[in-house]
Amino acid sequence: MRAFTSVNALNFLAMKDFRVHSLDAKYIGPFEHLYIEFKKKEEKYKDEAEVHIFTGENGTGKSTILYLLTSYADTYLIRPRIQAANYTNFHNEINYSYSKGSDVPTSVGYKYSPNGLIIDGKDPAPLIKYIASINNPKAASKCSFAMFAYSGYRKIGNPKLESIKEIIESPLDSSLNFAISSNAQMLLQWIANTKAREALAFKNGEEKAAKDYELSLKKLQYAISEIIGSKIEFDLKSRPFDVFVEWNKTQLTFEVLPDGVKSIISWLGDLLMRLDRIEWETDMDIFDRNFILFLDEIDIHLHPAWQRKILPVVKKLFKNAQIFISTHSPFVVGSVKGAWVYRLKKEGQYAVLDGEPVLSDDAKSYDLVLAETFGIKERFGEAIENELKLFYDFRHRILINELPYENEEFQSLAYGLAERGIELESIIGMELRQLKRIKGIKENLHA
Repeated sequence: MRAFTSVNALNFLAMKDFRVHSLDAKYIGPFEHLYIEFKKKEEKYKDEAEVHIFTGENGTGKSTILYLLTSYADTYLIRPRIQAANYTNFHNEINYSYSKGSDVPTSVGYKYSPNGLIIDGKDPAPLIKYIASINNPKAASKCSFAMFAYSGYRKIGNPKLESIKEIIESPLDSSLNFAISSNAQMLLQWIANTKAREALAFKNGEEKAAKDYELSLKKLQYAISEIIGSKIEFDLKSRPFDVFVEWNKTQLTFEVLPDGVKSIISWLGDLLMRLDRIEWETDMDIFDRNFILFLDEIDIHLHPAWQRKILPVVKKLFKNAQIFISTHSPFVVGSVKGAWVYRLKKEGQYAVLDGEPVLSDDAKSYDLVLAETFGIKERFGEAIENELKLFYDFRHRILINELPYENEEFQSLAYGLAERGIELESIIGMELRQLKRIKGIKENLHA
């Protein structure tokens, strides 16, 4: 088995915002050598997040890229995954570059060790401070930026609210671990605490504070409502003492919500809870914060109608975020304009980039997205596609005069396909009319 070697370089830029600039990895997972420079969003999308989407068949390394991009801040995150894949000789060295006020990165070297983080080279303070906070949440200092990772497999369980009490856990705890499910109890507690603080501030005549508390939940409710296409609100009740979700004019507890709604609340609610609870260096709306977000197949559990909406909502909600997302869904890729799409493919025993990244375009049909991004040109089930292939083979033979138009097998196949549905009837009818014009057939034959 090939050895896991190293991530050669992970480059960061810090001008106005902190962002990942590039990734250079050798002999990791399915990659022999992978280099990606992450282009900035175009100026016309300045009021939306910068988005990078990874697509490709299973085994081409979409999730591996996300794990590599998060591994710099969690020394133990990638090791179990590499060992689980039976890679040996873990060579735990990562080199970064960092820049402040310049487009030219300054090289900075880091080495991970089993006992912690050893730093070599020049000290880029914001990055070092944040990595220290991630690895030791109890000693966390104020943040100027943040990073979070979520998987679509995260779910809310069956939390029970016992009382209003302060949350003592760090908002950075496990913030870059895809494998850990959201803490449903903590999310429920945060919602309850926010509702209680809003009521208390209003009672004490602190209208601005009350509105601030109300706004943090309103934006979460708005985002979820936009994605699922119906209004959702969180409500704290005294009898029974619990947080309820009001959806379609019905009050529901978290545990009875559909999996898709649970999944969205799970990661999006957790993200907003962490953003709200982090101690920031400056006073700013959490939706204007600079942060990096890693999303691994968040379309899992979601109806296609919701898959179409989730990325546009997040892209507009967090305009200063840099978002990295892996997906198998053409509905996610085709839902936004101006995101960078990276196609991965197998080439021999390794995975490679399939050409340069391209900008997504929400004006493209899903048929075109399937063909261009996912390499899927078939529109029907396998049996129908086989019959269509045979039909087009017959058509070609008729055009080169190998068979007559009236060939019984061709006519039977054509009529059989046309009877299967409106779409096929339209396709076959058009092909037959065109074929008759080319062959100069004027008779009114069935078509």
